[in-house]
Amino acid sequence: MLYFYYSPERHPRAHVLAVERAIFKFVRDGLLVSSGQKDGRFSATDRGRAWVEMICATPYPEQVWRNPVTKEVFNT
Repeated sequence: MLYFYYSPERHPRAHVLAVERAIFKFVRDGLLVSSGQKDGRFSATDRGRAWVEMICATPYPEQVWRNPVTKEVFNT
């Protein structure tokens, strides 16, 4: 999905089964739309762009080391 958000080109691994399945599901769910040609190009819909932007806005999880006995937290 990230690829189609940023690139109008055909996915470089579009022939791989996992990518084919992902594209099918993204189109089915309204996240991608075909270019209308038989060139294998797709682009993100408004819904697809919104989803990618939400993913990109999600902060990375933080890892905390904590002693389970004393509950002391260690900064690493």
